[in-house]
Parts: sequence; structure tokens; C-alpha cells
Amino acid sequence: MLNENLMESLLTGDNLRAAYKRVKANKGSPGVDGMTVDAFAGHAQKHWPTVVEKLKTGAYRPGVIRGVSIPKPQGGERRLGIPNVQDRVIQQAVAQVLSPIFEPEFSRIAPAEASLDRLKDQVRSQWNAQESIALEDRIKRWQDYNLGWWNYFSICQQRRGIKMLEGWIRRHMRKYANTSGNAGIIGAAD
Repeated sequence: MLNENLMESLLTGDNLRAAYKRVKANKGSPGVDGMTVDAFAGHAQKHWPTVVEKLKTGAYRPGVIRGVSIPKPQGGERRLGIPNVQDRVIQQAVAQVLSPIFEPEFSRIAPAEASLDRLKDQVRSQWNAQESIALEDRIKRWQDYNLGWWNYFSICQQRRGIKMLEGWIRRHMRKYANTSGNAGIIGAAD
């Protein structure tokens, strides 16, 4: 279903403009770099060709995610991970290209909230384990509990795009794993 033109579809001017408009409409907070959505337009004019080239060659790496804790209405705190604006625009552009392709295939597959809670609990338990284990080994330990990302993308032959998505997914999983209450940086660029 997907072919060599996936990255080109992602990087069309129309898709990127629509992604920026969507991100701007969300009015999110700045990421670690402190850049606002409004300031991004000027930054993009100057730096976007370099970003596009990095995306095309597979050299692009998402930035660090800023961790923020917000209070829950019932008490306690909820952790949020805020990517920088550039990453949000790219993520939105990816979603705009992939959603029409994958939604018909997976719209009937909606994981129960309990399943997602079990996944988060498994990630936390592996992440907070007291034994000294490498990140890769921890990830392998809870792969049985994941939601099947590789299966979702098995119809896609674009390994480069999958690597980019995998990096974003791992950063967001770190958000669920960090239960220490530290509202600082919770992901690091690879």
C-alpha cells in the first residue's frame, strides 16, 4: 500500500503548511528550546531546507522533550511531555500522511483503556526496576505487552520512516515510565 513516495508526500509544501496551521491552532507551550509557535515561522524560513534534507537522508533526530507536571482534578499529578514546535509540525505532517492510510485498516482495533493501563504499568515496572539493565534489555522485557507497533507498520516498507516514528514513540513511553515527579527533561535526543 505504501511505496517510495511516502517521504515525498510527507514533505510537500501543502502538507507541511497544513501541519503548521494545525500546530498553531493548538496553541501549545514551547518545548525545551523555548521557541513559541509564532516564532517558529521565522525560524522555519531560515532553517527548513536543512530539516527537510535531514528528514530525506534519515539524519533527523527529534529534540529533547520537556517534562511538565499538571495537577489532576482528583489529586495527584499528570506528567506531560512537550516536544519542541519543529518536532510537533513534523509529527503532525506524518499523522496527516499516515492517518488516511492506516485508519481504514485499524479503526476497528481500539485497545481497551485497561490494556493501555497495563502497558503503562509494565513500562513503569521495567523502567523502575532496581537491577542494572540496559535500556534495550528493558524494552525487550516488556515487548510482549506492547500494542504491536511493528505489526501496525508491517505493511509499510519505509524503514527510515519507522525509525523516526520509533524514536518519537520511545520518547513518549519515557513519559509514562518516569514516576519520580521530576518535571525536567524526560527524553534525550538519540
